[in-house]
Amino acid sequence: MLVRRLASLRLAPSSCSARRRLLSAPLAPHALPALHARWASSSSSSSSASSSSSAASPPQAQPLLLPQAPQLVQQSQQAERTFYRRELPPHLASFTSAEGRALFRKALLAGHAEIFYSLSGNFTMQSEPAFCGLGSLAMVLNSLSVDPGKKWKGVWRWYADDMLECCAPLDQIKKTGMTFQELACVARCNGLDVVSKSADAVDFDEFVQDLASVTASSETHMVVSFSRKALSQTGDGHFSPVGAFVPDTQQVLVMDTARFKYPSYFVDARMLYEAMRPIDAVTGLSRGYFILRKGQTKPLSLCQIIVKDVAWRHLRDVFQETLPRILRTPSISTSAALAAPESSQESKRDLIRAVIHHLPADFLDYTAFRSAGHDLAGSPGVDGTLQSHLDAELHALCEQGMSHPLFPIVHAALMERTTRGIDARSSVLATIFLLSLPSILWAGLPSEARRILESYRKTETLADKPLLREEVGRLADQWDTMLNSNCTCGRNTWCAHGQQLVA
Repeated sequence: MLVRRLASLRLAPSSCSARRRLLSAPLAPHALPALHARWASSSSSSSSASSSSSAASPPQAQPLLLPQAPQLVQQSQQAERTFYRRELPPHLASFTSAEGRALFRKALLAGHAEIFYSLSGNFTMQSEPAFCGLGSLAMVLNSLSVDPGKKWKGVWRWYADDMLECCAPLDQIKKTGMTFQELACVARCNGLDVVSKSADAVDFDEFVQDLASVTASSETHMVVSFSRKALSQTGDGHFSPVGAFVPDTQQVLVMDTARFKYPSYFVDARMLYEAMRPIDAVTGLSRGYFILRKGQTKPLSLCQIIVKDVAWRHLRDVFQETLPRILRTPSISTSAALAAPESSQESKRDLIRAVIHHLPADFLDYTAFRSAGHDLAGSPGVDGTLQSHLDAELHALCEQGMSHPLFPIVHAALMERTTRGIDARSSVLATIFLLSLPSILWAGLPSEARRILESYRKTETLADKPLLREEVGRLADQWDTMLNSNCTCGRNTWCAHGQQLVA
């Protein structure tokens, strides 16, 4: 109809009165393509008819053009791709529904909603669509009153999900989310005691017992990792904390961190257990749940791995190809001194020198001491001035590192490697780097070389060095998680040429 009205006007598109009448008419979506074609035809005819008199005509105002039909269609398609939440499947009871409230009262009366109070007081929505794991962890850390040791905003120390960069870079998590193993690593990085339970390693009865135990205490929390598909929800892998449990009907309150998508809801415990069992396509393993408690270690580590700078493939080649070949040469690995039960200091030096000299040129950039920046908490020094507590701990860590028997060998090897000299702090970092690498990384080396390298990592060498022992343990956990995450054979283990190594 609108197109016929336009044709009946018999006016050029530059006519203001015609255009006003045209714009005042309602537009039907199916008429837009025809309107656009007719408009273009009219504009062409009008332009040709007036070309002979254009020189004598006064300047005309530019016509007000309607958006082209393809643009409108594209905008419409974009609008159709946005969502305002999702409806819960009928077998899940929204926490705020009449059924959900009744179930919560039962949990409360049964004494299995103790963790709800601290969680609800710190309940936040994940800040990114793929931050469900980090959002869950930030809620638990704040619920357990863990002091992060660094500022959130202003003068306040507090946990937010975008502060939890450890074991995997935030940019990567933002794109692809995180795995079950990575979340456990991040939790330990931030000072929590973590008990990880894979669904294929526990039966349903154990899961129910853990639900009853955790929800009856305010000192422990549970985060479940499950497949949304198994609950008839959209999406797949998801993390969320548990807020309550109804023992007689075995209903679990899942406090969903993706509030933009689903509200918190009650789900049958058996159904939730089965939703943890499907294999994660990324890891090749089933999901599960975590039992989290406030740990004894401080949440702010002194060392950190600069994840984005690590050349994973280069590391693999060095430890699985280059070093095994070098260490099997007669000058090193088969020498009588190295193979002897008590290897000489000279042979140990040769071994460490070979390792250091064949590491990537920038391997010292893989780890760093945490900066004592303005965002970190400080404490008054003995002289009354504001001295960073972190700086004092870093000094103590360096002293403990320099007293480790591996340090002088590493320092000498680094001095040979560069003509610019090397400072003691860099040698301490290199020592921590070698001490923290997972044992699986050495598996391809000759047995006598592995024996020497492992001798430096024995517990007794770290017994009187608590700061060094703690930092080596933290970095070892992160290395193990990240090496598995960057596996090239799809088997989730540090490997070479698709072959799984045996430690």
